Amino acid sequence: EMVIRDWSSDVCSSDLDGLQVRKASNIKFTNNDVYKLGHDVLYALGCRNVEFAYNTIYTRTNSACRLADGNTNSIIHDNFITGESTGPGIQIGTSATTSHVFDDIEVYNNHLYSLKGSGIWITANYQDNVVHARDVYIHHNIFTKVGQYSTNTGYSNAGITLGDFDNTIIEHNVFDEDRKSTRLNSSHESPTR
Repeated sequence: EMVIRDWSSDVCSSDLDGLQVRKASNIKFTNNDVYKLGHDVLYALGCRNVEFAYNTIYTRTNSACRLADGNTNSIIHDNFITGESTGPGIQIGTSATTSHVFDDIEVYNNHLYSLKGSGIWITANYQDNVVHARDVYIHHNIFTKVGQYSTNTGYSNAGITLGDFDNTIIEHNVFDEDRKSTRLNSSHESPTR
């Protein structure tokens, strides 16, 4: 079990992740103020039971919270995320072709403000044509001026970008001055709503 609370980062030009965790469980990253890290603030790879909450984040590159290489039973809530990042505020999934399992993830009560990339970016790929990414619930978030790349990238000009996650529920969110509210991409037939 790992608990990080009340951590203030005065790092302005770091090239590193704030916290990178691999194959762990019961991670709590709460009540932190983080400014301009060089990569992801929390980068959780292959973890379960992650809570990312009550943080104020100013991103420089990449995301405030990134769940990658499989993640289950996790929540991201009550954060304020802003910055000059070209990446998304919250990133769930993997860019590589893998069979990692993502399941039971909830994202709620976050305010994502003024990001060049998507507010939330969720992607998966399947080598074996078996669905490994499912059951993400996104609700009661506020997206203001996100997805603001100066050109249409085709993948990150939206409040939420979603690809290949089954049974994803997106409801009761507010989209204000976003390029597009939601962009759905899928390489297989799946029930996404």
